[in-house]
Amino acid sequence: MSKAFTKDDDGDDLAVSPPLPPLPPGVPNYVTPEGAASLAAELKRLETEERPALRRSDDATARSRLAWVDARIRALAERVDRVEIVRPPADREVVRVGAWVRIDGEHGEREVRIVGLDEADAAAGRISWRSPLATALVGARVGDTVTLASPRGETAVEIVAVRYG
Repeated sequence: MSKAFTKDDDGDDLAVSPPLPPLPPGVPNYVTPEGAASLAAELKRLETEERPALRRSDDATARSRLAWVDARIRALAERVDRVEIVRPPADREVVRVGAWVRIDGEHGEREVRIVGLDEADAAAGRISWRSPLATALVGARVGDTVTLASPRGETAVEIVAVRYG
């Protein structure tokens, strides 16, 4: 079994970061300005703080953590290289990546923000531009009703408001 799937004898678990979702070949890494800043900040912290500190240590946990940090740095660097920051459109009633969208459907009103893959957090209301809901919403405008296909069937939601910023 790979060492990556076992615990060290000292009982310390490595910090686990969610893997970066794959980007389709040739597709830019669309992110909001906040998302781009977050990716760059994490990459800088890993390169300038965590990696050097781990390299100075010689214990087994630090070596394992260093391998994880190096892999994360490579993944983040690839993502940062493909970043395309989305800006609000001239017509602010049209849904695009970066928009906060208030929708009304069979479960009542809720607000979601359409963000880049690396920024998505459904519990916080941030959904990936590649998600089924975002795919249905992008390009629509205030007052439109869109249909969302789900495993439970089709659901219609009305776009009540769109805001950026």
